[in-house]
Amino acid sequence: MQLIRYIGAAGFFITLFIMYGTKYGLPGIKQYDRKFKPVDMKFFYKKSLLYETFEKIGEDGRKVYFGYFIIDFFLASFTLIVMIMITDLLMHDPDIHYAVYLAAGLKALFDILENCICLYLLHIYPAKNNIAAFFASCSTMLKFIMFYLWLLAVVAALLYFYLAGLRY
Repeated sequence: MQLIRYIGAAGFFITLFIMYGTKYGLPGIKQYDRKFKPVDMKFFYKKSLLYETFEKIGEDGRKVYFGYFIIDFFLASFTLIVMIMITDLLMHDPDIHYAVYLAAGLKALFDILENCICLYLLHIYPAKNNIAAFFASCSTMLKFIMFYLWLLAVVAALLYFYLAGLRY
């Protein structure tokens, strides 16, 4: 179990570095559009923004964006491991523990669903599927909601420890 934690934490930082610091991530896409912002980092977006983004980055940029979403599968998995580690560290009430696990798991699930839909949309582009684009945005929104619920539980646990004078 300890090995999984180390792999998860290392994988989290490595994939973040690849996505935000190499030509396989945002720097690579920004070669094709300097103002590029990944749609999966917006709470909710319209399908028109998704297709405008695809158009602005061009064919080569879309290839890099495709790779970005592949890497994001790994980031979603490693993030789940890190979220579980933090949950284990802070949550001591079994009922709350499982609810917070659920939020972390659903966050990962929606992130993976979002990636699958975006990969599909990139694959079929310039053809469009507005229903899939809508569900991609909904998946993104649900991913953020689950993350915020998980984060709220973490902050509440930290406040509890601070106010109760407990040390963990």
